[in-house]
Amino acid sequence: SGLYEDNTQFDKAEKYIIKSIDLQKKLFGTQNIEYAYRLNSHASILLNKGFYTKAFEKYNEVLDIYDDLGYQGYEKSNTLNDLGLAYWAFGDYKKAEKYLKESLEKTLDFVGRKNIDYANTIHNLALVYSDLGLFQKSEESFLESLKITREEFGENTEETIKSYRDLASHYYMNGLTTKAYSFIQKAIKTSENVYGKNNLEVSRNYKNYGQILKLNKDFKKAITYTQK
Repeated sequence: SGLYEDNTQFDKAEKYIIKSIDLQKKLFGTQNIEYAYRLNSHASILLNKGFYTKAFEKYNEVLDIYDDLGYQGYEKSNTLNDLGLAYWAFGDYKKAEKYLKESLEKTLDFVGRKNIDYANTIHNLALVYSDLGLFQKSEESFLESLKITREEFGENTEETIKSYRDLASHYYMNGLTTKAYSFIQKAIKTSENVYGKNNLEVSRNYKNYGQILKLNKDFKKAITYTQK
């Protein structure tokens, strides 16, 4: 199931996770952590397939099992993060903020600030703040996430690229083209270093740069990057 999900073959991924859930239930029942893990995986697949309501139900079922078991482990913070992202994708930004803040608090308790999960969750909160129109909170959260990923994991990482790309979009959407230029150029350079030039992430960054150039009426250069 995990291999198919990683390769975006979500129907096949769902087929196998359902088999895994059914087997776990038959052998050990539903009130155990492993069963909750599998439900969480199913929720992720449903989310990727665009079945938001079903994904919400699965995530909440996972949280109910954790509560019934009195479980406050690290995986609960991951489920809260996933549920927050699901609500963000659905457009319910207030609920997204609620669950992501809960996840952030638990992650901080377990592993502290200098951790990739903390950086990812605060990055996700930045996306929510941006959509809520909270410019300063969004900027501060993006920059904190970037600082952690660069200091702890280095420049040439997927997480750093994501931070550069989303900061560029953030500044672009708020009309700050100079800052948008700076960060999208960093996203391009770093993604080329990590992936080479023939990669979807690199292509996405070229496209975003083209849009920023177009906004600044540099049409010739915008066409070049859009064609790339």
